[in-house]
Amino acid sequence: MGVILTACHLWIVALWAVFVIYWAIAALVMKRLDRGAMRSGMATRFGIFVTIAVAIALVKRSSELRALQLAQFQSLPMAVSGAIIASLGVILAFSARAAIGRNWAPPATRRTDTELVTTGPYAFVRHPIYGGILLMMIGTAIGLIPTWWLVAAAAGIYFLYSARAEERFMTERFPDSYPAYRARTKMLIPLLI
Repeated sequence: MGVILTACHLWIVALWAVFVIYWAIAALVMKRLDRGAMRSGMATRFGIFVTIAVAIALVKRSSELRALQLAQFQSLPMAVSGAIIASLGVILAFSARAAIGRNWAPPATRRTDTELVTTGPYAFVRHPIYGGILLMMIGTAIGLIPTWWLVAAAAGIYFLYSARAEERFMTERFPDSYPAYRARTKMLIPLLI
């Protein structure tokens, strides 16, 4: 049992490591962005870093949260569930990133040189990268770090805000095709949201 528990925890950590490496490499091959778009991405990363720092500080200051963390960390069903959910999230995010290819840009970037991608995961959900990252965060909160719910909640709020802004832009950019695409797909997670 201890080996499976440890393997699940390491698996979740490895998924995040692979995700960060893949995203960094994929960003190198995207279409060139202006400085404003790059600054927007930096602000997002800074906000995520601050949220993670707050979550860590809360655990260090609260004996109840430390006890919850320890109990959850030793739960095999939680670890397995978290690893499965995080794996589904990384599959969704990676397949979406591959489908969008060089059309990808940091969140809320208003690019006019893109195409409307409606294949792969985009056939089912309009923002599968956001959905995949949220599933990874939920899996991490369930299987590894309970305070990660704070990070997931902050990211979820940001993703909803960003997705709505992107959808307004996409409706302007593709007035003939985007409204129909929006009507037949979910926003973030296939079959759910």
